[in-house]
Amino acid sequence: MAAGASDQSWQVSRSPYRFPFTPPGNRDVFRLGTTFEQLWALYTFDRQLRHLVIEACKSVEISLRSRWAYEVKEELVVMPAEFYVQVLKREKRVVRAS
Repeated sequence: MAAGASDQSWQVSRSPYRFPFTPPGNRDVFRLGTTFEQLWALYTFDRQLRHLVIEACKSVEISLRSRWAYEVKEELVVMPAEFYVQVLKREKRVVRAS
């Protein structure tokens, strides 16, 4: 990969973070007084916020899946063991008493 290509991909992926620091209509120039630390602070805040949101979504997903599994289990009718014994006898399989 050429050096220019990697620089360009970094700029494209980080470009939204510079918008608050540029004047409207001219995204190629930063406002006076803008520092790299300001851009970095915005980037790290966004990264931490995304992490918190994703972790919260994971917790909700796990909770919903657990509740769904519980409800499905409650709806299923478990056949008594005697029913299985009768089915096996009809199929002429050998059934031993437990």
